[in-house]
Amino acid sequence: MLKLNNSQRRVLGALVRYGPLTRREICASVNLSWAAVSKIVQHLQDLELVIDSDERDSNNRGRRPGFVAMNPETLILGVSINREVIKTVSLDLTGRVTNSETALLTDGDDPVPEAVKLLSKLMKKLSVAPVIALGVSFPGLIDVTKQEVAFSVNFPEFVNRPVAEEFRLALQLDAPVFIERNAVCDITRLVTNRRLSGDAILVSLHSGVSAAVYIDGQILHGKSGNIGELGHLKLRDGAIPCACGGVGCVETVVGGLAWSRKYRKALRGRRSEGLPARFADALDAAVPEAVAILRETLSALCPVLSEITTLLRPDTLVFSADVPESTALVFSTVINEGFESVAPEVVLAEPFSTAAGAAALGLLWLSGNPHYKA
Repeated sequence: MLKLNNSQRRVLGALVRYGPLTRREICASVNLSWAAVSKIVQHLQDLELVIDSDERDSNNRGRRPGFVAMNPETLILGVSINREVIKTVSLDLTGRVTNSETALLTDGDDPVPEAVKLLSKLMKKLSVAPVIALGVSFPGLIDVTKQEVAFSVNFPEFVNRPVAEEFRLALQLDAPVFIERNAVCDITRLVTNRRLSGDAILVSLHSGVSAAVYIDGQILHGKSGNIGELGHLKLRDGAIPCACGGVGCVETVVGGLAWSRKYRKALRGRRSEGLPARFADALDAAVPEAVAILRETLSALCPVLSEITTLLRPDTLVFSADVPESTALVFSTVINEGFESVAPEVVLAEPFSTAAGAAALGLLWLSGNPHYKA
């Protein structure tokens, strides 16, 4: 397992945050001398974490300065678990997804062994590429300190379960394993990929509903580590019983499981018409019933989101869901129509963003983020 000191992590953090830098730029960014930075870079090269690169162009005449960049040959694995689907990715240290695998879950499956199988399949593709960490995205309340799933409505049998350790042992990894909520993984992907230029709120609509907050260059976690768990806030006119034991929770109306339930109900008696069985596939095929469900449920979510954005004033509102990119206009239109105040810019996250964000937890660890410690 990698052992890095604070100065080494500061250098890695600068490269993760800004991309390729000259040694002089690294000196200025981390406030260390040229000699110290040169020694650190050499050590990080020996560990296969960074490389010399000519990736950035120079306008200077004569010899081009040498740049230091994260090593694209070294990988971090990521897995996202939801009630109906598991996705795995390998992410290189520049933030690029190099491989991916997907598998559907059926009711009653324990998702951890299924995810281990999928990760093992992915690792066979990677051959001898070094893997330095694994990130796990899971729907529910996460104890980041203990790396446990404290509780999950979608998987009620998961109570204080040491999921991170289960993955490490099952895969025989000599590397740290980190676990986080879906929404935090999604926003981590955007942060490490340098896709956010201001404050943002990300709303995850996978199995259930949760949110993550990015303010002043920081992902907010709070004392419990679960800021943004809005799936069990009560809707004004909510009346549907929730698996949590309450009534009228947000995720009884919107999110992956609610969408699937409503779509199955709309399909009753129409299977012979050849309509897609999965809600996401129906959206991709622009099935009117599926599009109507998406619009209706997003409209129900608008009052909650309008209040949150009025309070925090984000520049961007990002949605992550297992829906095709073609639905981005639906999200933007419904939010702008349904907000009581001016809505922020609405963006739909890229496919596999949750699994890639889980892997990107490893980049935060390399950078010395105190929230993730091996």
